[in-house]
Amino acid sequence: MGSGVYLCGVPSSSEEAAQDNVEMGDSLIDIMGARAILEGAIAASVASLAKPKDVKALRAIYQTMERECQAGELPIAADRAFHVRIAQMSNNEVLARTVGTLYDERQSPMPSKLLGLYDPVDTWFVALNEHREILEAIEARDPIQAQAAMQRHLKTALKRTMARRDHG
Repeated sequence: MGSGVYLCGVPSSSEEAAQDNVEMGDSLIDIMGARAILEGAIAASVASLAKPKDVKALRAIYQTMERECQAGELPIAADRAFHVRIAQMSNNEVLARTVGTLYDERQSPMPSKLLGLYDPVDTWFVALNEHREILEAIEARDPIQAQAAMQRHLKTALKRTMARRDHG
């Protein structure tokens, strides 16, 4: 642990390289970059059309995250639910499934080995504020702010994770 990243040979074909990606997972930078683009666009598209019941469900998930943070717990399941719920508000199951899959990719072997599986509780309070900004933009039916808040959240989440890796 902490001695660096080791490579185990070079695949001899593109098929083997694809298999290695499946086994190790994609890079965290690629995952979070894809999420920022996709989830930002989704947040923008659902903000102006958000139904009151959807906003209420999203707020309930946010409140669960808040309670878990205050209890010193890591709100990983609620965080996932928050992001997937926004995608579900699009009424597009492909988008909802894709957001869930990309979220889960963060737990794939490569990011997990490089960064560890869990974030410190204190970083979740910062993330909680970012989720509140996303929620408030959707509640205000402001697509520009919803997109900006989502992209800002995912980009700063990546920066926090990388900083922890570099200094942790």
